[in-house]
Amino acid sequence: MDLDAILLGLLRDDGSGYDLAGRLRSASHYWHAELSQIYPALRRLESRGLLTSRSRVGHRGPRRRIYAITDAGRRALVDALDDPERGSGTRSECSEKLPWLARVRFLAAADASTARGAIESVAIALLQERARLISERERLASQPLHDDPREAFFENAALDAALSTTEARLQWCERTLVALPELGAPASRAASDARPATDVASDASDDRTSATPREGGPGPTRS
Repeated sequence: MDLDAILLGLLRDDGSGYDLAGRLRSASHYWHAELSQIYPALRRLESRGLLTSRSRVGHRGPRRRIYAITDAGRRALVDALDDPERGSGTRSECSEKLPWLARVRFLAAADASTARGAIESVAIALLQERARLISERERLASQPLHDDPREAFFENAALDAALSTTEARLQWCERTLVALPELGAPASRAASDARPATDVASDASDDRTSATPREGGPGPTRS
């Protein structure tokens, strides 16, 4: 995933660029971005029709531009979650932050099959990483890189920490996959499925109308 997809996920609730910066501060375990990166990304997403925006007068300070995700943006988010490259088993899947943890965070927008596939792709990558680490540990046991026992100790300590982290993440995958069947469809989809088709069609028409950007009054605007 990239910043564009992260912002689409965070905009399941409307917000300004400043709001999104605050949400990202709470999401520092899976992503980080500065305002200087967020504002251009929001404009880019809006130009692609994935967001709409409107101007809102704040209680204090300048007017703010509030962004909302469109139906096309929701589809783009699901496409990002279902990206087959993310299941390639590369070591980037196992990085401390990004991209797999960010992907997991927004799986509520996806269907059950996509959610399960995402977790399974993480598990596959972790299994490959565990095999690599075990192989490296065996190699170091038979062919030490250092004569100095202190160097050898901390070399193995770092390797052991990586292996322990990988094992813990694999256990998380197992627990999550077991719990997945208890979840239903995404909330918006479940609600639509439970209502008459005429009501759903009416709502879709309303959504198209409300998605049209509204003009703000005079005064400075913050993106």
